[in-house]
Amino acid sequence: MPDDMPTPASSAGMTQPSMAEIRQQAAEWLIQLSEAESDTQRAALQAACQAWQQQHPGHAEIFRQMQTLWQSLADHGDTAKPKRSKGRRKALIGTALSALLLLGGLQLPTTRYWLADERTSTGEIRQISLSDGSRITLNTHSAVDIHFDAHTRTIRLTEGEVLAEVAHDPQQRPFIVENRDGTATALGTRYLVRQDADSSTVTVLESTVAVKPRHSATISKVYAGEQLRFDAQQAYTLMPAPTLADSWHMQRLVFEDAPLSAVIARLAEYRPGLLKLRTNTQAFRFTGVLPTDDSDKALSILQQALPIRIQRYSNYIVLVDAGNEPAANR
Repeated sequence: MPDDMPTPASSAGMTQPSMAEIRQQAAEWLIQLSEAESDTQRAALQAACQAWQQQHPGHAEIFRQMQTLWQSLADHGDTAKPKRSKGRRKALIGTALSALLLLGGLQLPTTRYWLADERTSTGEIRQISLSDGSRITLNTHSAVDIHFDAHTRTIRLTEGEVLAEVAHDPQQRPFIVENRDGTATALGTRYLVRQDADSSTVTVLESTVAVKPRHSATISKVYAGEQLRFDAQQAYTLMPAPTLADSWHMQRLVFEDAPLSAVIARLAEYRPGLLKLRTNTQAFRFTGVLPTDDSDKALSILQQALPIRIQRYSNYIVLVDAGNEPAANR
């Protein structure tokens, strides 16, 4: 077995590595497996790699993503067939580095995601019935913890977005969606809470919700048809809620004169792998409805509406380029 085999963090007495370190370890495993000189060595490496993956669900997920990117990049670049040489190793390392760079642009699960009571994978939308008769619907790549006791009904949103449909409670316990930035307490029935990288958003579909940033004493009431963005320090200006803000729970995304960059970013949330713009598309805007459960169809709709080029390096890597001139939506 090669002396430079990646060392599992637990056996080395180290703390849980960062996502960047896990990506690096996954790339090292792939290089070692590709360089195996015999079936015996490959079998030993595979067993050790499997043990590493079993240390934490995130290891297995990142290794799978890295392996898919590795294969798609190797296929696209027509990497030479296995032949141990300095040139071969250089090609392997180049492919690994490319996969690392691409993987760095993906949304990767956190520890809280893996430990959550309920979670959805990329592209999955799931409705959950609660013990009090309420329902929550998790958007793509979302995670919640559920805690009901004698005093409160709390949904802890750790990632993504949740639609809450609140039932009347004979015990009059408040229904609260809590997350990193604060709390959104139902004073009615139906609302959305979304957590992004730097802030959160509450969109009220029916009745009223009271929003309190985590480090502020101010409580803002948000009424049906309104949307409020907030972070841990403060709430921002109330805005009209987007049209059909909850359309994702019906596997549709509705856009009105939206920049193409925003459309691609939203669609990418529902597609495993990497979907991103590669060139400037500031002049392009889109109005229409896109399916969340068929991103290839959604991209085809965009290509018919706008002068864009879609380059597929694999099902896992899709890049969008601007065409020569913007065209009006059809």
